[in-house]
Amino acid sequence: MFSLHTGTSFVPLQIVCRIGCFVLCLFSPFLAPAQMFWGSGDSIPEKQGPRILELNVSGLPESQLTTNYGLKAVHLQIKHNYLENLKAWLMSPQGTVVRLFTNAGGNGKNMLQTVLCDTAGHSLQLEKLAPYTGCFQAQDRLGNFNRYQQAEGIWRLFIEDEAAFDQGELEYWGLEFGANVTGPENIRSSLPIVEIFTLNQTIYNDFPITCLLQVNDRDQGGYFRNNDPIPGFRGYADIKIRGMHSAFFPQPPYKIKLLGETKADTAVSLMGMPEENDWILMSTYNDKSFVRNPIMHDLFSKMGHYSPRNRFCELYINDVYQGIYSFYEQIRRTKNRLNISKLKASDTSGFDLTGGYIFRHDYDNGEGWLSSVAPSDCPENFAHWEYEYPDFEDIQVAQRKYLQSVVADVEKRLFSPEFKDSLKGYRSRLHIPSFIDYFIANELAWNGDGFAKSMYFWKDRDDKDSLLHAGPIWDFDWSLKRMPWVPTDLGFWNHNTYPCNNKQSTLPWHAILVTDSFFTHQLRCRWESLRESILREDILFKAIDSIGNQTLEAQGRHFTKWPTWGINVGTPELPPFPSSFQEEMDSLKATIHRRLDWLDRSIPGICKAPVDTNSVPVDSSSQPPVVYPNPAWEELHIKAGTELLVSVSICDYAGRLLSEIRSEEARPTMQLKLPASFKGVCFVRIQCESSVYRIPVLVQPNTP
Repeated sequence: MFSLHTGTSFVPLQIVCRIGCFVLCLFSPFLAPAQMFWGSGDSIPEKQGPRILELNVSGLPESQLTTNYGLKAVHLQIKHNYLENLKAWLMSPQGTVVRLFTNAGGNGKNMLQTVLCDTAGHSLQLEKLAPYTGCFQAQDRLGNFNRYQQAEGIWRLFIEDEAAFDQGELEYWGLEFGANVTGPENIRSSLPIVEIFTLNQTIYNDFPITCLLQVNDRDQGGYFRNNDPIPGFRGYADIKIRGMHSAFFPQPPYKIKLLGETKADTAVSLMGMPEENDWILMSTYNDKSFVRNPIMHDLFSKMGHYSPRNRFCELYINDVYQGIYSFYEQIRRTKNRLNISKLKASDTSGFDLTGGYIFRHDYDNGEGWLSSVAPSDCPENFAHWEYEYPDFEDIQVAQRKYLQSVVADVEKRLFSPEFKDSLKGYRSRLHIPSFIDYFIANELAWNGDGFAKSMYFWKDRDDKDSLLHAGPIWDFDWSLKRMPWVPTDLGFWNHNTYPCNNKQSTLPWHAILVTDSFFTHQLRCRWESLRESILREDILFKAIDSIGNQTLEAQGRHFTKWPTWGINVGTPELPPFPSSFQEEMDSLKATIHRRLDWLDRSIPGICKAPVDTNSVPVDSSSQPPVVYPNPAWEELHIKAGTELLVSVSICDYAGRLLSEIRSEEARPTMQLKLPASFKGVCFVRIQCESSVYRIPVLVQPNTP
């Protein structure tokens, strides 16, 4: 039960007399003028929740509280027989909370002419000196209020008696504001510091609230501090809790949209990442190594694809420490993130209608659509699709129909008996390299979620790229763990785990793709190439150590806040549970070792040149160009078929251009030098007079 009483700035004469020397010091000619605001008292009910008293502060010389002029002290007069039963806290107009004391005083009684300030020599909380008279430090730092917060408005004092039998009352209370006061504790961290001030609001997961946000990301000789006068961002932001399962962790993730000082969308570069306004604070509660998400995004980026950039940081909400977070780019269509064509509301026909789009296979939130076909073994299980860009509110009817038709066409081809046909099947619709890398990333991480939810796809405009791409990857906090259903050798596939789960089934696309040797031969080549580079065990472990070591200095604070060593949290895991960071890292590496070993033996296919032109036909009498040798080394030759050659280009798996040749006049033959450092499958795009062909070629490092 709560009771609310309104304070006043009027103070009776007898109260002025009681505070004696404390008031006299306010008028010292050697100090900057201070201002006092007094609140009336009330009884303190037993075991009925906090009594809330309000005090209206106005007429201060500054609009914001800073160390130049801010809150200096809290004055209390409490008559109570057993202070140990009491706790009290103060809330500013913006919602910042500072604990004044919690169960302090031992078995003593009364606070008589008690003043709480940061510069006192004794701590009211730590020293059992009741009755308290004189100056003491509060439980938390009062200077936490003096950080660019709104100065004027309603301040609230909460005081609660948690036990019965000992009654008392708050006779009066007051707030003293003055010059040259303390600020918040000067926090130094090896990681950037993010601070959220909720302005007396609760952060929810179903709608955003507008808060104050400060991102302290300026490197000051290898450390960062919270009260940086030149932060990367200081202003308003819309914030809400995000996630499904993770939203209910003690340390939840948050979604952030920067608004700036004028409460309008503001794009800012933060922590060295390109400027944007949409960001995510990713919780690390479910990953004691801190590296599961970052290492997978690092690998996918090194494979040549866009993957959300991220940086570690430490988070404070209303000056209360929340632990280590990862500050992430949200998946968005922008030039600095997923750089595909912008789709306007007016783009409803022609090439303009064909892209770009971002969508995902995910939980059904009622704003997406269902697949038009279902797997034969799950005939009533239609996949859920959600709009990402444009989102549900912005996408036009014609754009919805087009995107749905693209997905329906792919599924019709995949579920067809002719799915392996280069023209009638999936090959002319999917960007196979991205589907291969998506498969490798999620199978390497034993990430069943990567085939069942948070599964992203994108498509550009047809005149730029007509193929459907898999990715970016997302959501790896459940990956590479010793869960009860995981074999000890990590020997199982994730792409076909839950094909008939009604809540959220595994999308069957990859299960179909791996039955086609055209796909698996390229998959095997790509796997072997990666195992010689970024997936070589020593290189991979070095990358993991490099990421994890960034958190070493901050881990003491994090695991003091969240003491999770030796217990199971988040993902259900098998014991024994690591009792230290080193044990967690050793367990993670041992798990990766077993997974790599199993995949080396189990990835299907043979690394040889795929036999398929994957071309766009002209008519039945036309002859495609010939590419030789295949496998190739050093040089590639192209001979025209029915039509002469206009240009030839070679791209890697991610679509990056490796080599190109163009001619002002159509020619019967062309030849290109191959990059000396490249090995594996590349794709040769041949532009003829009226047709385009795309042919896979295996590149070998040495001559036969």
